[in-house]
Amino acid sequence: MSTAPATTAAGATQKRRSRGVPERRLAWFMVSPSLVLIALVALYPILYGIWVSLHQYSLLEAGLTRWAEPNAPFGNYTRALWGDGSSEFWAAFRTTFIFTIISVFFELIIGVAMAMAMHAAFKGQGILRTVVLVPWAILTVVTAITWQTIFEPELGLVTACSGR
Repeated sequence: MSTAPATTAAGATQKRRSRGVPERRLAWFMVSPSLVLIALVALYPILYGIWVSLHQYSLLEAGLTRWAEPNAPFGNYTRALWGDGSSEFWAAFRTTFIFTIISVFFELIIGVAMAMAMHAAFKGQGILRTVVLVPWAILTVVTAITWQTIFEPELGLVTACSGR
């Protein structure tokens, strides 16, 4: 009696059929609720931001919202890019662009240098990794404690505001 797997003419082993839902479909079924939630959480602020940018909106007068320009719904953009306040917009754009380029450059250089230093084998490598990773872990712990304090039954901010 032979215990070797059945092979085809090419020498490859035959795949057994799995029962139930195939793995790829099962993976999509399991991931899809979180993808839908992320899409909704990200999509609403983006669409609302676009809507607000196309309208004249007042924080002082409740309910005041209308198209920025009656004849041109892109009036806010036209005014910002080529209108009276365009010099301020382009100055802010230039400042933001320069800041982004400089900060990304330095972050890239420092990040690659730190990754190379952490990867290299030397005496004290464990201490370096600890010094780099402990602040990251502490931030997570502090965030958890902050949320715990907010929902504290006796003195928490949420329970104090809800009138319990």
